[in-house]
Amino acid sequence: MTQLKVLNTLDLNKPITISKVGPDITSIAFNQRGGLMAYANAKGEINFREIARKQFVKHFAHHSKAVHALSFIPDSTQLVAGADDFNLSVCDFVSGRVVHIYKKLHSDFVRAVEPFTYNPHMLISGSYDKTVRIYDIRETTSGHKHLMEHGAEVEDMQIYNTDLSLVTVGGKMVIQK
Repeated sequence: MTQLKVLNTLDLNKPITISKVGPDITSIAFNQRGGLMAYANAKGEINFREIARKQFVKHFAHHSKAVHALSFIPDSTQLVAGADDFNLSVCDFVSGRVVHIYKKLHSDFVRAVEPFTYNPHMLISGSYDKTVRIYDIRETTSGHKHLMEHGAEVEDMQIYNTDLSLVTVGGKMVIQK
């Protein structure tokens, strides 16, 4: 059984240990306020816990395969997840509902998801299908707005410079847009 350790950088001698979190954790994310974490596993499940009290909050099981990418949407109650089932989802950890599922917009594993900091309705995903997609989650249909070819399997990406720049990483390539 996997366990999680959360370290306070001001006191490294007193980590918070959370045991019995389930098998094979594949991704983890923390909300901006720092009190809540989400973690996913190889079964496609996503769990939420309050860190300080080690208290279980919510469970989602809407992916059929491992979830490898998690990110909280800033200043909201939503989390975006990307998985090996080629799907991207947005779930609300307060209401307990899945807000959006973008099915098979990628043709391979989704390995990176990132919301925009200053526009919480926009997010991006990167996949082993060698593409990066930009979404507007206010759209009720596909939400997909733009496609960028990376040229290699996308392993990670970061948005920076006040949401004006994007770096994608994969294969032997680093692309800055």
